[in-house]
Amino acid sequence: MKSSPISMLGSPWPDYLEIVSKFEDLKVIRIPIAEGFAPQKEILDTIIHSYTTKGIDVLCHCRGRLGPLLLDVKD
Repeated sequence: MKSSPISMLGSPWPDYLEIVSKFEDLKVIRIPIAEGFAPQKEILDTIIHSYTTKGIDVLCHCRGRLGPLLLDVKD
């Protein structure tokens, strides 16, 4: 996903990353997918497993229907 489609939502990718970077316990993982499709289960399983086995919570969020983001949130 390039920055230009995100810009149409009013939040260009660099601005989005700058905001997220202010939260030290928040990490964004971009998973490119084709529009209208779900991310590959194997990719999600690998990422989710790598965090949850360390006791880190995971939130999956699709930003503006342009592609999903995985966010890990530490307590």
